[in-house]
Amino acid sequence: SGDAAGGAIFATAASLASPPCLVPVAAVALLCALGRVYFHCHHLLYVAMGQAVGVGVTLLLNRCIQASWMSMILSQLCLVGLWPLIQKAKPHGAVKQALSSDGLKIDQGAQK
Repeated sequence: SGDAAGGAIFATAASLASPPCLVPVAAVALLCALGRVYFHCHHLLYVAMGQAVGVGVTLLLNRCIQASWMSMILSQLCLVGLWPLIQKAKPHGAVKQALSSDGLKIDQGAQK
């Protein structure tokens, strides 16, 4: 989920630039991720992977530059550049159907 990745980038960069902000920004990122699942926009796995990618991009960028508020913008730009590659890694076809709630209902009905 790109929204979860963006929230994770914001939380990670903000907490690295200003450690006292860790709890509030982590709460915002968590609510962003849970909202994507709650409103059935994404599966939990997509959201978890989005957050992992967001945190990873920010931490890798942080190794190259000193943590600052600018690293948030640079992390977002890196994510935009990497997003086409990330989209290719998403499951397609039968795997996607098996992960969907409709696919699970069909599978459960076929087993009866």
